[in-house]
Amino acid sequence: MVIGKVLSQRALITPDREALVFNNRTFSFKELNQRSNKTANALIDLGIRQGDRIGLLMLNGNEFLEIYFAASKIGAVLVPLNIRLAPPELDFILNDCRVSVFFYGAALEEKVKEMDYPAGVRYKICAGPSSLPGVISYREFISASKYVEPGISVDEDDLNVVMYTSGTTGHPKGAMLTHRGTYSACLDLLIGLNYLYPDRCLLLGPFFHSGFITPFLGHVVRGICTIIMDRFEPEAAVRLIQEKRVRLMLGVTAIMKMILQVPDLESYDLDCWEIAILPGSPLPYSLIKEAHDRIGVLCQNLWGLTEICGPGSLMNIEDILLLPECAGKPYFNVDIRIVGPDGGQLPSDSTGEITVRCPNVMQGYLNRPEDTAEAIRDGWLFTGDMGKLDKDGYLYILDRKQDMILSGGEKVYPAEIEKVILEMPSITDVAVIGVPDEKWGEAPKAFIERGDKRLPGPEEIIAFCRRKLAGYKVPRRIEFIDKLPRSPSGKVLKRELRKEGRP
Repeated sequence: MVIGKVLSQRALITPDREALVFNNRTFSFKELNQRSNKTANALIDLGIRQGDRIGLLMLNGNEFLEIYFAASKIGAVLVPLNIRLAPPELDFILNDCRVSVFFYGAALEEKVKEMDYPAGVRYKICAGPSSLPGVISYREFISASKYVEPGISVDEDDLNVVMYTSGTTGHPKGAMLTHRGTYSACLDLLIGLNYLYPDRCLLLGPFFHSGFITPFLGHVVRGICTIIMDRFEPEAAVRLIQEKRVRLMLGVTAIMKMILQVPDLESYDLDCWEIAILPGSPLPYSLIKEAHDRIGVLCQNLWGLTEICGPGSLMNIEDILLLPECAGKPYFNVDIRIVGPDGGQLPSDSTGEITVRCPNVMQGYLNRPEDTAEAIRDGWLFTGDMGKLDKDGYLYILDRKQDMILSGGEKVYPAEIEKVILEMPSITDVAVIGVPDEKWGEAPKAFIERGDKRLPGPEEIIAFCRRKLAGYKVPRRIEFIDKLPRSPSGKVLKRELRKEGRP
């Protein structure tokens, strides 16, 4: 099935069911579909055609979803943008995928003002008031268009979304995801997760991540209500769980930690809340136990990645308290195997690279045939993540993709940060690693060689990074050292930097 039809079909079957609750407003499936149709028809009137790229920089909200489904209905390709990226990073993506029209939220206008924009961006549309010249109001954009289905023929194997992931070489890579792959992934989530009408799910992650937009699609297929916030605030989230009688929450480990720190948490009526679904970062058993013992919530661990539209493995509900820090078993339509350096499959309990085969593997990386060939071999996606499968088929994630840092559910690659720091004239060499962080799990730390030049201070380096990088990529700490440890071939030995006492 094509993604645009998912919403159309649900609106036909159960038009009056709650689809979305946002900012104290409830949207039925019929209303959400009609608004998506208006946006789709407005895009057609603007001259947007099948295959055209649509950039989207917004906080969570109904407009994000309307644009997502509208693009899907007319065969345009959505390019969701991480709101934490710096203006130069955003410009790179817009240019890399040749975006034609750019939607953004009013809350992000200060960032948008600093963007340069490639020449191919013909239209800018703002959801909310804008002070920028030449920007179209989203409300006005859809006001005169029709509610009817646009009637564009879209194929399941057409490109639906290009979702960018951080790159080990310093540039993000666009994972090309089809309608068929995204729909397959959402069906796997429905098989694995405990959704049932009339459940309500509080979704506390950003729609620009596959780990949250794919589950929302699953909610539409199942016909259950999703409750969202534009910005996460722990006490407000807890009040929503209580007031809306939420049974399922979808977030990340850092969010669950913050909820458990809400003052007088036990004073809230949270008997309705049964499951916290927490993809995107390691889930320590101490957190699982605290959530269960204090408020009776089961924390469900998931592992996945953008390149397969999200789902890779999940922990079964009945196993959550029995196997601490396990990433569960493969989803129903997912095959996982562990391979050695030669690509050969390893026996149980052996550590190696995690590879995945499923119907929802990406087409490849946009404009990067060499990276695609390296990642997809004989139908298997080589994830770069290190792990093991035990004799019963349970997956354990043991290491990061190369030197990747996972901070609050966000993937951070040191090469991106190192590239920016080396732009400072007096700095000749730097290495970045992840160090433990109480709030976010991990945070970047930069080691800088002193050399023989006068170096800027830590505050100046951090301020420079803030102008160039998303906030979660900015090093929390800077350490100056005489020489970076290196191998005989000259490669920095980051394992030496991670030794006890260094962080």
